[in-house]
Amino acid sequence: MGDKIRKWIAVLLAGSILAMIQLVPAGGAVFVRENIENKEILGEKETSLQQTLHARAWVLMDADSGRILAGKDADTAYPMASTTKILTCILALEQGNPDDWVEVSEKAASMPDVQLNMRAGERYRLSDLLYSLMLESHNDSAVAVAEHTMMLILACAKKLVFFDRAARRGDYDIRNRVKGMDLEGKTLGLLGLGKIGHMVAKKAINGFGMEVIGYDPFLPADRWDPEVGRRETMEEIFAGSDIVSIHMPSTPETRNSVDRRLIGMMKPTAYLINAARGDLIREADLAEALQNGAIAGAGLDVFQTEPPSPDDPLFQLPNVTVTPHNAALTLETTDRMGLHAAMGIDEVLSGRQPSWPVVVPKEPRT
Repeated sequence: MGDKIRKWIAVLLAGSILAMIQLVPAGGAVFVRENIENKEILGEKETSLQQTLHARAWVLMDADSGRILAGKDADTAYPMASTTKILTCILALEQGNPDDWVEVSEKAASMPDVQLNMRAGERYRLSDLLYSLMLESHNDSAVAVAEHTMMLILACAKKLVFFDRAARRGDYDIRNRVKGMDLEGKTLGLLGLGKIGHMVAKKAINGFGMEVIGYDPFLPADRWDPEVGRRETMEEIFAGSDIVSIHMPSTPETRNSVDRRLIGMMKPTAYLINAARGDLIREADLAEALQNGAIAGAGLDVFQTEPPSPDDPLFQLPNVTVTPHNAALTLETTDRMGLHAAMGIDEVLSGRQPSWPVVVPKEPRT
């Protein structure tokens, strides 16, 4: 059990940030107890339905330095305990199958505060229940990834790495032979306008005077930024942009979707940026286009295989700028990820509606 507990507690870790919770169970806790055959798969000692589970104290600290970043009654010494939800997930995965259908018991449905607002007799897939116990982050890494995207755009447009290498070897005349590109007035095409894509759009428009167009078939029209030109197809983005930046999730529909056909629609002066997911691009097709001069260059933070081989064809090309999938790994982001994890845990264990649930309860908590 020890190794599995440590694995699940890793959910609370963000880089070197450690979120620790001290729990005070008032008489015990109750888990979902019945599966489709009405057999008990999880159990805990009996408890009064009026008792609940609260967070007496929590502390967020830097695991390397021991520096306390935030906390509630953080200076008082308490014995450590794991959270009911993490233990529930461990037991469920050990003793149940994620594909099993489970039925909500009367006791589980009636527990106050720490609950999912389920009703007795309702049936769910166990994996869905485990998912609903999660809390999502709130813009924890969006700022960092958006800034990293702009860095890759600038590095490509200004040929930063190329000029850096030339200057180091004493080739100052390179400035008369090779020129960079201004961003002002250029068109940035965005594939995906979620949190990160939206931030990139704002930075490009307000910070660099770029024209921005976007493709996102899942974003409702009433949430579309009026400063971003809406396009109905990916083809329009690739054909009409000076820089294409990818901000899509990896799904069966999007994997390998950026291929020879779409890349072939780009201008020979255009750049392709990817700080989203490595499997969105067919790397062999991209390498071919870069080698043949079909596009000007690429800026990549993610790859099909990570870590990529040093012999990766993309690494051999002078018009490719790469970073080691570290767009989100800034000091501020790791602090924010740990803080928001601790805040969400404190909200749930104190009986409050969490600020950032993955699954919104059917009815507000009272």
